Order: sequence, then C-alpha cells, then structure tokens
Amino acid sequence: MPLPPIQYNRNVGAILAVRVDWPRSWPQHHDTAPVSHTVRMLIDTGATASALSKRTADRLGLPLVGQRILQSVNHVGPVNLYLADLSIVAADPPRRFDDFRLIELELNDEPVDGLIGLDIIQHGVLQMDGPQEQFSLVFKTSR
Repeated sequence: MPLPPIQYNRNVGAILAVRVDWPRSWPQHHDTAPVSHTVRMLIDTGATASALSKRTADRLGLPLVGQRILQSVNHVGPVNLYLADLSIVAADPPRRFDDFRLIELELNDEPVDGLIGLDIIQHGVLQMDGPQEQFSLVFKTSR
C-alpha cells in the first residue's frame, strides 16, 4: 500500500512521503540493484541537516560517503553521511534534490524513517496550520 504523500500526526507533526533513489552521479556496482523507495520523513524546522535512520539507510543500501560531526541535544560526535537523490512529490511543484547528503540519525520507535531539515526547507516556503492539521511546502520553479 503506497504511503500518503502528506499526513499530519498529532504526536510528531507534519510528515511527507519522499522518494529516495540511488544517486545518479554514483557509480553503480554490478551486484547492487538501483534503489527507489518511498519513505516517511518528518518536517523538522529545528534540524539543520536532513537525516535518515541507520535502519533505513542500510535497508536501501545507500552509498556511505563519509562522516561529519553532529551536535544535538542527545549526541555530539561523528555520524555517517549517505548520498541519495530525493524527490518530494507532494511539494508544489514537485522538487528533486540530486546528490543530497543525509546524516545518519537514530530514530528509535519513531513513526518516520527520517527528517527533512532546513537544508531542504530553506529552498521553499513552509506553511503550517496546527489547529487544522494542515501544512504545505511550496518550492520556486527555478533555482
């Protein structure tokens, strides 16, 4: 059953279905099938960088391209960086982010596979209406 493109969860917030593809610029290994999965990502205006859970990155087989230092409330230290092409099809208009770096984040017992941080949100206009449980993310048509 496909994920709904947009949903609002009272306990966590606004969730988008995001398509994650193997990065076009990354060489394909003969034993690696192309990745293309839809995952649930929470819009997190407090996150500087977008992230995927380790479980999701491993399941999708995304290429590990390095590490960076993460400083958050729960963690200070190196975290893995994965490369992927992301498509936010529920955005108006739909938006693709090629060769996008996602940090690895532990999301234990969360109903999402990752976070959409300010590195993506800053390219658009996010509007939220909490009482109506509605939101929209609109991107400009030209970069």
